[in-house]
Amino acid sequence: MGSAYLFLLAAHSLWRWVVLGTGLLAIIAAWRRAAGSHTASAGRLATLWMIAVDLQLVFGVALYALSPLPGPTAGQGGEAFFLRVIHPAVMLVALGLVHGAKILGKRGRPRTAAVMATIALIGLAAAVPWSRPLLRW
Repeated sequence: MGSAYLFLLAAHSLWRWVVLGTGLLAIIAAWRRAAGSHTASAGRLATLWMIAVDLQLVFGVALYALSPLPGPTAGQGGEAFFLRVIHPAVMLVALGLVHGAKILGKRGRPRTAAVMATIALIGLAAAVPWSRPLLRW
């Protein structure tokens, strides 16, 4: 494995905590806004979360391109299939939900935005390969 791949793997692994942390904070603020609390932080946190997810996508696409794992094939199972097919698919859907939640929040639909953001964070957490090391250096 090349040094670029190892650097990206470490960055992707560490950045996941930023994505999950900002997502949790953004969801708390979104639900507070949906409950009627006019908090200015909801929009800023949603923007930070969206940026964090977008940067994670950049790391992920670069990793996907440099990955030593074989490409997905029919009938393939195990961790390679998860990392090459399921993980990217779920993460792309979650990325769309994060962006959609941000847009709906700006358009004055805070409850729908909070629901979308919650579903996105659940998808993000579900598609994280938790069997791999939680921190890579």
